[in-house]
Amino acid sequence: AVDTLKKAQGYSSGTKHLILCDRANHKLAIYEGSKGNWKQKYFWICSVGKYVNGRSFTPAGVHRTNGYYVYRRGKTSISYYYTYIDSGNFIHSQQYYNDSMKPLHVSDGRMGVHITASCIRVDISRAKWVYNNVKKNIFVLCLFLIFSNIIYYSYHFDTNTFHIQGVQ
Repeated sequence: AVDTLKKAQGYSSGTKHLILCDRANHKLAIYEGSKGNWKQKYFWICSVGKYVNGRSFTPAGVHRTNGYYVYRRGKTSISYYYTYIDSGNFIHSQQYYNDSMKPLHVSDGRMGVHITASCIRVDISRAKWVYNNVKKNIFVLCLFLIFSNIIYYSYHFDTNTFHIQGVQ
């Protein structure tokens, strides 16, 4: 397993939060602090985008939060606490049956698999934490495992650029 906390220490996010998503191992890590002083707050199992032709639908790269929805209702299911990511996907809860405005009956609660259209799916309490604590337009540094190689990105607010830190 990759020691994400150790790897995170060399990077900054421009905020007090750093979120790393490991697509290969289905983990979402939340850190608080700053470069060289990140403390792991949470380490959650998640589900990410389906794999097709060796690629996950969950986009790798540098992303920012860009909006929120309390819920989104589909034809047969509803999910809660959506945090929109500017890559066009979301961090949100597992799916519930569309029979109530309250999360009563889980219709698809699978975690630890490549199952989503591109979103990062976590338990409802975890989605609510992100929804309540990661504010709009705040940059989130993301780490994604791609074919067992780690690619690190960082965003620099002063120059409005992102930089690929390297492949480990």
